[in-house]
Amino acid sequence: MNIQFSQYRVLIQSLENLLREALLLFEDDPRWQGKTGGCFCLADGKTGAPLFPPAPIGEVPAEKAEKYLAFCQEKALRLAAHPDHLASWQSRNPDADQWGGAVRVGDLIFSISGLPEMGDEALMLIMGELHDQHDSGAVFDPTLRQIASLTENPYWDRLREFLARPL
Repeated sequence: MNIQFSQYRVLIQSLENLLREALLLFEDDPRWQGKTGGCFCLADGKTGAPLFPPAPIGEVPAEKAEKYLAFCQEKALRLAAHPDHLASWQSRNPDADQWGGAVRVGDLIFSISGLPEMGDEALMLIMGELHDQHDSGAVFDPTLRQIASLTENPYWDRLREFLARPL
């Protein structure tokens, strides 16, 4: 896991663009109403420690910034604590405010908080796919489909199809 800060900046820019597209695509979904952004954390897959300072993505309401920051880091740490899990959804516990929205991609954890739970996860799956394509030249990591299937993510396929449309 050797990711440079310049690569992290590219990930952030890609995520900003992806968020804009997702907000347009799901604007009529009631779970997305009022959602404008969140906090992103790229973490070490073994420890869950952030590799770079977590970043705000989109417009993060000031009153939610601290919560989103804590949640994105908690998801990454929790996923790292369960090395046999692929997604934080697998250890979610709503009673303890522990949610899905982080995914394991190779030796990295992609985590975000601020959108609907499955929206968080869908964006992280797409980011994992983009990173995997850039990093290894792979066309598609089947683990990502496995995660989306496991969690029955309602947004991932629609978002992938939307992004693949001709311009």
